[in-house]
Amino acid sequence: KVKSSANRMQTLIKYLLAYSRLSKKKKDWVPVDLNLVIEKVQEDLEAPIRESGVEFILGDLPEVRGVPFQLEQLFNNLISNSIKYHSILEPPIIEIACKKTQRSSIPADFNKKAKEYFCITVKDNGIGFEQANANKIFELFQRLHQKNEYSGTGIGLAICKKIVEKHKGHIVAQGQINKGATFYIYLPV
Repeated sequence: KVKSSANRMQTLIKYLLAYSRLSKKKKDWVPVDLNLVIEKVQEDLEAPIRESGVEFILGDLPEVRGVPFQLEQLFNNLISNSIKYHSILEPPIIEIACKKTQRSSIPADFNKKAKEYFCITVKDNGIGFEQANANKIFELFQRLHQKNEYSGTGIGLAICKKIVEKHKGHIVAQGQINKGATFYIYLPV
């Protein structure tokens, strides 16, 4: 029990450090090919991907300006969650796609400074969540499940939100119980 608590605390500290580092202003923005980011994340998550038998359906993703390790962390967190919360009723599928969209056609309410945005979707067929909790899941330490049901710290999606906002974008979640979750990431073109 002590070992389990210590491991949880170590994970929590690691995520808190990652979260706090995001507030530092960095000038290391470079062009980042999101196709390569997804490849790297798939390599990093090779074991859980193999264990869960998840199938990926990947569209062609764009190149964006940003901080490479932060964008890797963003997709790592989203894909990790899709794997963790996969359904036991059907084989897990994660679909990642992108389309370019005009700022005027984005329903989400955020400060839209760019004329066009990439709308990147990360969709799964997992256990989903109640749509009423869509905003709550991005808050620090918020969990929709007990720690004995699913492991985690409640920081992963808060990190995702902060990364997307640092990249002058916005993230929105849509879910339905037992039907899966879809995350919409808007990043400036």
